[in-house]
Amino acid sequence: MSCKKSAKRGGVFCCAAVFGVCLGGRGALAEIFLNNLSQTPAAGIYTYTISLDQAANVQTNDGFVIYDFPGLASWSITGGLSSSQFQLTQTLTSNVLNQSSFVDKNAQATATGNGLPFDNPTIPNLSFSYVGPPADLTGADAAVLTLNSTVTGGATYSVGVSVDHSGSAGFPYSYASGIFAVPAEVNQWAPAGGGTWGVATNWTASVIPANPGDAANFLGNITAGSTVTLDGDRTVGAVTFNNSNSYTLTSGTGGTLFLDNGSSAATVTDVAGTHTISAPVGLNSSAAVAVNNSGDTLTFSGAITGSGGLTVSGSGSFILSGSNSYGGATNLSAGSVVLGGNALPANTSLTIGTSSTTANVRISFAPGVPIGPTSTVSGLTINPGSQLNITNHDLVISYGSAANDPVTTIRTQLTAAYKAKYSGANLPLTSSTAAASPSLFAVGYVDNTSTHQLTVGFTIPGDTNLSGATDFTDLTTVAQFFGQSIAKGNNVSWSTGDVNYDNQVDFSDLTLVAQYFGQSLTKSQASELPASFVAQYNLALAEVRGGTSSVPEPGMIGVFAVAAVGLMVRRRARVS
Repeated sequence: MSCKKSAKRGGVFCCAAVFGVCLGGRGALAEIFLNNLSQTPAAGIYTYTISLDQAANVQTNDGFVIYDFPGLASWSITGGLSSSQFQLTQTLTSNVLNQSSFVDKNAQATATGNGLPFDNPTIPNLSFSYVGPPADLTGADAAVLTLNSTVTGGATYSVGVSVDHSGSAGFPYSYASGIFAVPAEVNQWAPAGGGTWGVATNWTASVIPANPGDAANFLGNITAGSTVTLDGDRTVGAVTFNNSNSYTLTSGTGGTLFLDNGSSAATVTDVAGTHTISAPVGLNSSAAVAVNNSGDTLTFSGAITGSGGLTVSGSGSFILSGSNSYGGATNLSAGSVVLGGNALPANTSLTIGTSSTTANVRISFAPGVPIGPTSTVSGLTINPGSQLNITNHDLVISYGSAANDPVTTIRTQLTAAYKAKYSGANLPLTSSTAAASPSLFAVGYVDNTSTHQLTVGFTIPGDTNLSGATDFTDLTTVAQFFGQSIAKGNNVSWSTGDVNYDNQVDFSDLTLVAQYFGQSLTKSQASELPASFVAQYNLALAEVRGGTSSVPEPGMIGVFAVAAVGLMVRRRARVS
């Protein structure tokens, strides 16, 4: 409260700042403080209290006016005075400055400029006056005025209280006022447990979320893990979970959860807790999914269809495990994301992380099979600090044209992974399955420039064509490109025999292929030898040794592989 002398009245002018606004007032004897005017009261009955702490006695005939107070239901005064000492003068329905209940209307107008700034003549106002003997309201005797009002969600209100401290002493008035906004009521799941979506009484506002843009909120009312069944198609623009107990949304007797927010993205937000949507989801709009907390997980296990795309953000974990066919892009911007083997729809554009956020994405390990389902994307971008872990899957990048060929980037990423034995959080592209047994597994790539498809594949070392086995074809490939290197200007790659990512096809690649010759993802020991294969090895070994050899034992395959390549290289040299 700041005060200054008033030349006109010879008194003191005091200014009370409420919410940072100087509200003004006259007279040092009547000061009003707003104790608990909340900016966000709940809809319904709202209690508003004001402390009346005066430096002198309240006088008989002192007037009080509560104006622009919405839905005023009752009032009471406690402390140094009682309600019985006040008399209700009238309920006002028009501009308070025109009411006779004010003794000093001119002083009021002067103090407030052109009138009370919050006055609304359409809202009833209450006027009452003090009828008891003079009373001291200082210190502990200060009176508290309590107003009970009904307010509506989604509305903004202005309120004011004036004290016309004229009485027998003739002092002018003071007032205080403020503005508060009541948020719209949140329509949320009402039961303490599960139930069916389509029952109105299962929602606090008795309104079933069923239209584009509607919000379905699953918040704090359940007391244990609960299942909500769709039992029919449901359409909403936003879904929010916020409960340490888990919600599961299922199709029930059948139904799809359609996410539709018009031209804006629909939202699915996990504020807190671990929750699951197992019902099918239709993306009429693109969907922005956020899992806010690192310890929480949100799972979409139902199939996702529709024309929209999917963006995932937040610090938590997101599991996408259904067999999906949605048509938009997939942007896994942040958090930890686990993808099922069929989670990525065909030809979606996959972006992992952003320039400012990182994501760790793992294609879930497929148990019981040597290679999991193949995912095909139209483009792959892994931003710095983010990672894609393919475990035991293949990933096909269908890049459309030569100008979009990602082979240089993919080779750089796989070179780093190979040298690190596929282990490290800083690797953009890797396989945790290969990292667990780098002596048994590897990740290679084949770029088919005629079909504009690049395959990144989990396999075994030396498997140049990603067939899942290291065999005579791979041996032939190393022989064909033996001696080539990037330094010589050759287009050296995994598929041309550089299976140790050192930018050249040499004896080390030959040795690696020989070491794993006959092994496959389904068979760890040497395979049976076809007759033609044995014959070629015998010829090769005979020339190398200057003699003849019998049919080799399987354990000697590596030796004969070296001999065969040596023969091929020598024959190629003769032709040239």
